[in-house]
Amino acid sequence: PPAQPVVLAGVAVIAEYLEEHYPARPVYPPGSKALQTLFVYYLMEVFIKPLLPILLTASYQRLPERSQAHLFSQGQQTRAPSYTAEQLDRFWQEARTNFEFLANVIDKNGTEDIEGDGGRGILVSGREPTYADFALGSILIWIETVSPQEAWPRIKNWNGGRWNRLKHALRAYMDLL
Repeated sequence: PPAQPVVLAGVAVIAEYLEEHYPARPVYPPGSKALQTLFVYYLMEVFIKPLLPILLTASYQRLPERSQAHLFSQGQQTRAPSYTAEQLDRFWQEARTNFEFLANVIDKNGTEDIEGDGGRGILVSGREPTYADFALGSILIWIETVSPQEAWPRIKNWNGGRWNRLKHALRAYMDLL
């Protein structure tokens, strides 16, 4: 550990710092950094888009009142946007489509087992968790944290409970779980 605290911003910067300073457990398998980075870009730019309207409202409601004023303070908007039931249904349909697409992509790895996986491969890169798995795991934690009664119970059971199994498989590596 460094003698002085290190302040870093940005998930990629943090991952690279940890990779360099704590090499015993790499998160980028050799030759995979470009693909891992591209996968995380997909998660942040495409995958979570339909979840944002649902989860930003839930996040807003969990903030202290003083912080709520700053979250949506651009222009005249000072409150979380509201959506019709029809709009929310569309967001949920898009989110489910994205989760199904992602499950199908990950299934291309085959059925390599990891401890607690029950024989079905759930990790992005196969056998060992990587940067991409932790990025996906952080989205799952966000969902469970801000919407434990609505969004998480719905999502955790999609694709045969895969997302709940993934979150639990990452538990050994993440203190917050």
